[in-house]
Formats: sequence, C-alpha cells, structure tokens
Amino acid sequence: MPSRDTIVVRNLPQLTTEADIRAFFNTRIKNAGSEVFSLVDDSQRIAGRLKCAIVELNHGAKGKALEYNGHEFIPAAAGGGKSKIEIDASSVGAVTLASHRNPKFDLYFVHGPGGDAFSSWVNESTRHMWTRDSFPLQCINSGVRGRFSTLGYDAKILDKKSKSFQRAAEEILNHVRVDRPQGCTLPIFFVCHSVGGIVVTQALTLALTKPTIQPELQFIRQMVRGVVYFGTPLQGTLNAGLTTPVVSLVGGLTRVQTNFLSDSKLFSKKLPQLMMNFNSIRNEEDIEVLVFIEHLLDGPTRTTRISAALPFTPPVVSIGINASHRDMVKFANGNEAREISTEIVNMIQRKLNIPVTPSLNLPPSSGLTVLQPPGYEGKEAPGTDDNKGFGRLALLDTIFVIDDTGSMQVAADSNDPAGPDRKSRWNVLTQSMQYIANIAAEYAPDGVGIYFLKSTHLNKTNIKSGQEVLNLLAQVDLGQGMGGTYFATALAEILGPYAARYRDFFEAAKRRRKADRVRPLNVIVLTDGKADDASSTKRIIIRIGKQLDDMFASDSQIGLQFLQVGDDQDAAEWLKSLDNDLESEHDIRDYVDTRAFDDPQNSPDFTKNLREILLGAIDRDIDNQ
Repeated sequence: MPSRDTIVVRNLPQLTTEADIRAFFNTRIKNAGSEVFSLVDDSQRIAGRLKCAIVELNHGAKGKALEYNGHEFIPAAAGGGKSKIEIDASSVGAVTLASHRNPKFDLYFVHGPGGDAFSSWVNESTRHMWTRDSFPLQCINSGVRGRFSTLGYDAKILDKKSKSFQRAAEEILNHVRVDRPQGCTLPIFFVCHSVGGIVVTQALTLALTKPTIQPELQFIRQMVRGVVYFGTPLQGTLNAGLTTPVVSLVGGLTRVQTNFLSDSKLFSKKLPQLMMNFNSIRNEEDIEVLVFIEHLLDGPTRTTRISAALPFTPPVVSIGINASHRDMVKFANGNEAREISTEIVNMIQRKLNIPVTPSLNLPPSSGLTVLQPPGYEGKEAPGTDDNKGFGRLALLDTIFVIDDTGSMQVAADSNDPAGPDRKSRWNVLTQSMQYIANIAAEYAPDGVGIYFLKSTHLNKTNIKSGQEVLNLLAQVDLGQGMGGTYFATALAEILGPYAARYRDFFEAAKRRRKADRVRPLNVIVLTDGKADDASSTKRIIIRIGKQLDDMFASDSQIGLQFLQVGDDQDAAEWLKSLDNDLESEHDIRDYVDTRAFDDPQNSPDFTKNLREILLGAIDRDIDNQ
C-alpha cells in the first residue's frame, strides 16, 4: 500500500496560505502529516476568486480528512473571510498543479488505467512528482509560462462500471471544458502515459473530426498544439491481453478494467482506424507529437517498442527511456527528469514560436536514447546507402500479395494453448503489415501495391501509408476465403504485364531508341501454406525468369519473396523448393527468396529482420546470409 494519500481541497478563501491548510488538518487529525502543494486559483471557481490545494496525508488519514468536507474554513489573515471547503479524494477531473503568472498555454497530464491523477506521476521513494515539482520550474527557466493540470478520469472498475475508450474520451473532454474559462484561447498540450494516450487520441478524434457531432466540443478546435505519449501502445500490446502483467504494469491494482483494456489488445481493429483518423486531424490542426518508449521489461514483455512511432504520418521518432513502463514517468528528482522535460519544453517553444532552448549536455546516465525507427534513420539519398539500409526501396516498385484464405484463421504457433489471446496467422500478418508497409511506402515515390488471393475487389496500388494497408486488411472476411490457395492468377497479373513493359524497354534499347527505364519490381507474398496450384505457380515463375534472362535483365530486376506465416511443415518444404531448386533444375536466375515470417518486433535485431523482409529477394547478399 502507498505510504501517502492525496486529496484535493477546493473552495478555499483567497487569503488562504499553505500554513493555514496544514494547521487545519494537523490539529484535527492525529498523525495527519499533511503537506500542501500547489495552492493556486481554482480554475473551476474563478467567479468567486477562490483557491484550490493538493494535500498529501499519511496513509490512513484520508478517511478522517473526508469527514471535514463542508466544514467551515477560516484563514489566519485578518479579513481573510471564510468558506465551506470541499474535499475530494476521487482524483477525477482537472486539478491545477502549478500556474505561472500570465500563462500562455494549458498543459494537461493524463494517466493510464490503474493509475490516478497523482500517484501515476509520483516516485514512491523520493515523493517527487515531476509534473508538479520540477517541470513547471524548468518551463519558467526556459521562458515558457503555462498552467499545468493533472486530469483524472474513471479508469478503474471498483464500481463495476463498463468502460470504453469512447466513454473515457468523452469524460476527458468534459473535464477540459469545465476546467477552462468560457472563451479561453490558450493553446492546449497533452502529456499522456500508457493507455491514457489512446484515450486522448480518441478524444481529439471525437472532438475534431469534421463535422463534429457534438457542438459542445467546438471549444477545443484549433487549440491543441501538441501531444506527448509515454509508453502508449498505439499499435496495441500483448500486455493488454494478459491480466496479471497488466495489474503489475499499471499500478498494482488487484482488479483491472477488462472492458476498458480490451480495445488496446494487440490485434484490435479499432486502433488502426483511430490512428488513420487522428493522422488526418493532426495534419489539419498542425499538432506536434512526441513519443517516448520504455527500455526495461514490466511483465513478460515491453508495452511499447521502437515501432510505437510508426502509426504516425508524417513519421515521428521514438525516444527511449531507460525505465520500465510503470516507472518511465516516475522520476526521482528534477535532474533525472530534465532531459525528458527539455524535449517537451522544446516542443512547446516550437509551437508557441518561442526560441528553442539549446539542449543540455547531460551525462549518459540521464537514460534518454533517441531511437530512429527503421527506415527513418537519416533517410539516405536513394541508392547511396550501400544497400545496407532501406534507401534502396526508393528505387523499387513494391507490391504485397496477401493470402486471405480461410486457413489464415489457424493458430500461428501450433503449440500455443487455446484461449482468447492465441494468435492466428492472420493476427500475425495484420499486426506486422502496418510498419512493414509504412516503411516501404515512405520510400516509394508512387507508394506500394497490395493484391489479395481472394478479396480481389480490395486490390489497390499507390498506397502511401501502413494505415491505408491496415484499412484494407480490416475489410477482409476470412470466412469467404475458402476453396484453396491459388497463387498463379495473382502472380500472372503482376509479373506478366511487368515483363511485357520490360520487353518494350529492351526492344527500344536494342534499336537505340529513347525509352524510360523500368524500375525493378519487388513482390512480397505473405502466405501460410503450400499452393493448391503448385505446378502452375512454378511454371509462371520459371517462364518470367527465362524471359528476364533472354533480355539480359539485371539480377535484381525482379525479386519475388514468399514469407511463410505459421509453422505448417509441408508449406515450409514447398516454399524452400522455390528458393533452392528452380535455379538448378531449370537453369534460370535465382530471383525467388523464401523465409519464415514472425513478428519483426520479436527479433533480436528489429531493423535487420525488416530489411530481410523488404529486400531479401532483391538483394542476394541478404538472401545468402
């Protein structure tokens, strides 16, 4: 149990001092040990010029303190007046932690499930609450004046209420609306931890999507300037589907809001759609984003990894913190929080057009690491990365072929026990396609293409983001995908016209006529099994290979890669034969690569795994590794 509890005291007369509040509780409650923080003007009582304070008490004193709700309070100062105070221990709503004189922005801290408006941000050992004790000070020292509030919402199930992101988002918006005076035009920033970031993302999508359904949400339009995410699983998380780890993860509760957490499970279809909507709003409203992820485990896995930044378009960079998910927002002191705070302060300065404070030269022990997502590391000029990075994708046309047959519903790992968290082959595919396609689309000038074996009505080219790919995948009905796995038709539609275009180029070059070069083609097939038209598939691959050889095409003119999802042994053997046997048996080029496919995030080398997936068939050095 925590050693200290927090209450909020409102309706305090204007001349109230911290000493008045300490005396009020310490003289009435034995061993109260009261400490007063942030005695500020109460934004929710502005008309009465009243004050609000956060009070910490020794554990066990809170219940007694609540008995004084409605009690008459008289400050020591002469003429200080009197009032009936309101004492709140629910930690729900907006509470001002600190406020500078003449603030230029509002910043709201939003906790995750299992936490609350105060304990989520407090280091248990030092009692340092960086959101209150050091961050506002660093802002003012950087010439940035603001008002800093913590937002509490009902993220627990102690009252057995059902909860969803939609309801939590509405609650957050209402708290912000009540907290800000009518007509307030101060810019707004949000700093979120864990699933609280999804709640805020949902809230902004709800309020800013045009046309808004609820006129009362108009107050937030053109007001939000930035959102900071600490450990927010915007692609879902394995931990959200594991009750025990989540209890530990979000603060040690004995019960978890399972309805609330279910939307953030790893394979939820809601998150991709949410992020696609938010990206559109983010660009329209010019909202800047910062993403912090944890380095240390908290439970069986990390809640966020380097790919946490990939759902954003345009892309952002992940910044790693050498802490667990729970502790990444519980800094022991201001120095420990300084470098992270500097990143946030710099964002505020950029958005308010204030000269950015130069970064401090802190020692490596500060625990902050900038993590460039694969594909965004300095983004080399096309063809100049010595084929070791993703720059080569800029020179290719990339097409994904998706096996959407019914067998994709089978468990990806046949050894996984049955249960609600068992991953199907389709789960694994859709989870990974967002960042695979995102990287390919980021480099490809014309975007990427996607073809389906069954859902051919969803075939599309010129796709510019992984979110768009996921939107297509979400429309697939695997129940309609029965009847076998046939590759020949899809490959013929892709490879046949391409070979014909290359022949036109070849014939023109032979006659020394001017002709546009044909960009190399990179075809990536994601499948779980052996083709039911194996002979036809092989014939197409052989025929195209011979045509390329006859035209003296570069070895990397076409790359065809089969990625096996799942552990079907017959499929593995057939796919391997495509990679190893066609060249020797039919005297054609080696342009086929096959490999087992697993979530790239589970790989010890995330970047290397993605490079193998995206370039394995084009780059023979990768294929031969």
